[in-house]
Amino acid sequence: MKQIRNSLGIVFYGQTIAVSEVKSVGNSCQVRCCAEFTMPDGVTIENIASQQAKFGDFLKENGFKSKRAVIGISAKQIVSTSLKIPPIEDADTRQQTIKIQLERELNVDFSDIVFDCWDSHCKNDETILTMMTLKKTVEATKEFLAAFKITPLSITGSSMGLDLEARPGIDCNIVNYPGSLEVFIFQDRSLKTIVNISKKAKDSFDAEQAADVCRQIDRTLWLLSTKDSRINYTLWTTDSDTDEVGKHLCEEIDGLRVEDIKPPPEAVSCGYLCDLASHLAGRVISGEPARVNFLNGHHQTKNITIPKHWWSRIAIGIMMLFLLLGLYFYSWYVDLTEIARYQQSLDSMSTSVLDAEKMAVRVAHARQWFDREPMHLDNLRELTMAFPETSDIWLTSLAVDASLNQVIAGRASNEDAILDVVDKLKANPLFKDIKLLYIRKMGKNTEVMTFAINFNCRREQ
Repeated sequence: MKQIRNSLGIVFYGQTIAVSEVKSVGNSCQVRCCAEFTMPDGVTIENIASQQAKFGDFLKENGFKSKRAVIGISAKQIVSTSLKIPPIEDADTRQQTIKIQLERELNVDFSDIVFDCWDSHCKNDETILTMMTLKKTVEATKEFLAAFKITPLSITGSSMGLDLEARPGIDCNIVNYPGSLEVFIFQDRSLKTIVNISKKAKDSFDAEQAADVCRQIDRTLWLLSTKDSRINYTLWTTDSDTDEVGKHLCEEIDGLRVEDIKPPPEAVSCGYLCDLASHLAGRVISGEPARVNFLNGHHQTKNITIPKHWWSRIAIGIMMLFLLLGLYFYSWYVDLTEIARYQQSLDSMSTSVLDAEKMAVRVAHARQWFDREPMHLDNLRELTMAFPETSDIWLTSLAVDASLNQVIAGRASNEDAILDVVDKLKANPLFKDIKLLYIRKMGKNTEVMTFAINFNCRREQ
């Protein structure tokens, strides 16, 4: 691929469009010029066409010349979800599998959205993070830039140009914006989720907001089943309220590291959004492809032409497939014969099994008359007290082994009811090693959630 010598970085955030032009100089990148364009209230990316004339004058006045651009959008315009994908070697088959999983789990209409995946080339991951945005956002951006003959190279998240911390273990990156905080959580270098947390006021961030932000991050980590692991927190500063945000978050999060977002070398910062735009453009000039690209996502179908010399190999492969299928069905027939033989043997013992089951029921019933000290009564009472009196959540099963390790499963009308029970179990000294095993919807047409929680109790006295 031909090396790109210069590019624009364009970040859309609220009513601001930040533009930076970055060029290649030797082995590094330099910002040639940067500026911010402010749109009137009520104008968004979807109806930005009304600003074409003013934006054209803005580009000329600030001397922007490049006709290629990397576009960054806010995390509030991105929806992410994790999908469990089996290991598939073929890239196209893998992407089609991702699309089928999205259709099945989210019931989405692909005429309205575009999606892309983080590290979708990794074949051994059990889960993959899929990110979606509105198709009309992508189309409006392309049409707007086409008026100035600017070709977008990629459309991605505005924070994706940063070198976000992603090490073995868990890293929680918090990027500070004027009206929100964007949270990127990595586990073993793989992005697991993106969360956008809006601020209550643009120029005021207090201890109450910091506590609320930490609570939302904490719940996200619970859902990822990572809360029991050591977590590294990094705050990326980008706005004038950074001092207040950093001060209050440091009071809530032990070991929070604050990292300033700096412009590329030999560049003068034109503002926090321009610095982000510079990093986006710098990555493409350095030859690093966008990790997430809504402009050319993996859902798009690729036309494949099969070379002539491959047809003989395909024929041999088909013959081998039929041979393997023959061996498989023969093995299946042998197994079926064995199963029939064992089933016949079991049927001959059915009378003895029924007699044994009746005896076991009688013994269990009789034991209750002599059991004057029922075990786990205190633990059961404390577990009951952890659940609310309302009908928002209920149990369907409880399993206890000899070591007092317990697994409870149930249903709830909403996710917060489940997390509130987890918080109460954690606060009770009687319980320890609480782990939220899973939360998921029962089906497409219901809001009822199913869940399972694992924990240990202290020994009975």
